[in-house]
Amino acid sequence: MFKDRLEAAQLLSKKIKDTLPDITDVIVLAIPRGGIVIGAQVAKFFGWDLDITIPRKLGAPGNPELAIGAIGEHGGLVINERAYKLLGIEKDYLDKVIEREKREIERRSNLYRTKRFDYKGKNLIIVDDGIATGSTVIASIRGLRTFEPKSIIVAVPVLPYETIDLIKKEADILIYLMAPKEFWAVGQFYADFGEVKDEEVIKILKEFSKDIKER
Repeated sequence: MFKDRLEAAQLLSKKIKDTLPDITDVIVLAIPRGGIVIGAQVAKFFGWDLDITIPRKLGAPGNPELAIGAIGEHGGLVINERAYKLLGIEKDYLDKVIEREKREIERRSNLYRTKRFDYKGKNLIIVDDGIATGSTVIASIRGLRTFEPKSIIVAVPVLPYETIDLIKKEADILIYLMAPKEFWAVGQFYADFGEVKDEEVIKILKEFSKDIKER
């Protein structure tokens, strides 16, 4: 178990260094909100650029916490076909929820971002505080492929053992610290897994941008 996101980020940074000792031309893409704490620490550790990528899960009718898929900021889409069919979801509902989440992605992008990056030819490292089903990360990967990066790497402190192969099929490299077979939620692996609010995301990105300018 990790003490908090900061400790997890420190351990993850060391694992990235051991796995990719010679990598250059990197942009860290943190998934807000919780992933920004991890991503900022990783980027600071190496002196890399920090950006965000904003996927959103697609909630089922009447139960938004039950994900039937996910959409990435740059157009990547993942649909859980089994859940889609079992729940008898109509295409009209799916279209509406996709449009709603696109608007939320745009809202968060405008709220959080301080600058834009060119991803072409770069090594992109997607960072979050953990992975559960993997749908949001996969949606992010698929969308980011359209920018023709050199590689897309996923680095997280924890994910379920059963999700490893799903991520490896989409990412060029997967780096993780823990992959338990008994997995209920990301938060169970943190002693402190407090909510990260919009204000904290904005503060971290602004402070990070200031630190880079002063180097």
